[in-house]
Amino acid sequence: MAGLQRVLKHFYERFEAAFAAACRGARELTLTLSDPLEAIRIGFAITRSLKTGLPEVV
Repeated sequence: MAGLQRVLKHFYERFEAAFAAACRGARELTLTLSDPLEAIRIGFAITRSLKTGLPEVV
């Protein structure tokens, strides 16, 4: 889990300022609902692949 924590820490550090600016209205939010849904879909495929040892179509 240490690797994931490192990735998440880096993610939050990179995007914290951009997210805060979007919340203040100083920057346009370019994400749509499709973006997090796609990330979840990919995450599920990765989990299935890890459990089965087989490749998953993404």
